[in-house]
Amino acid sequence: MKYIFAFFGSLIALLAAPEGEALKAYLQHKTFVDAPAGNYHELKFEGDKIETQTFGPGGVPCSARFSVSGKVLRVKNPGSVSGDGCALHTDKCTFLETPDSPLSVEALQCENSLFFNMDKPAPLGKEIRLDGAAAITLKPGPNELTTAAVFRKKPAKSGAAIQCTYYNAEMNGNPKTGLPPGFTVYARTKDKVKVDKWENYWYYVFSPSYDTQTCNSQFGWVFGEFVRPRRK
Repeated sequence: MKYIFAFFGSLIALLAAPEGEALKAYLQHKTFVDAPAGNYHELKFEGDKIETQTFGPGGVPCSARFSVSGKVLRVKNPGSVSGDGCALHTDKCTFLETPDSPLSVEALQCENSLFFNMDKPAPLGKEIRLDGAAAITLKPGPNELTTAAVFRKKPAKSGAAIQCTYYNAEMNGNPKTGLPPGFTVYARTKDKVKVDKWENYWYYVFSPSYDTQTCNSQFGWVFGEFVRPRRK
């Protein structure tokens, strides 16, 4: 029996998140993003350089050297990546395992921003905790509303509304409010709940930012009674 425990102990050690130089080697040629679509920021690792790019208005490529101590990345000469249009505005990022994320199982925490390794997606059908609720990860897919619905910070009718504004493709006319058309579902509540006369899941969705639309938060919840797969 002790040999079995020793085997699993060694296996766990091998599977543990890398640190120091092992982490630096692990990051090579990997890309982390703070959003899976729309206007987003990207971090890429090549040698001892961290390369950053903003995909959106004013985005410019930037780079700086970095070192690793434990699970902490230290960016040298952060001024070279903190100019307008650069994705990174700090000299410190921390490598994290993110078992309760519906996007990815690992990320970099850089001040208030999380950058996800989208090459390590969250397992499908896994039970996680999201905003205090039990949830199930789903295969990401494009969806739309069947009628206007509130985009909320938590999966409850009492959850605070997320403010959004969007225009038509020509950017003319008055802006509209509410969850913009077209979003991606990443998870749902574990159980259906009753809201008014309906019983359905709450869906955890991502609403991308573009020139024509923006929300105070790109991730939030919408009640499933008003959600359907997006028509082509």
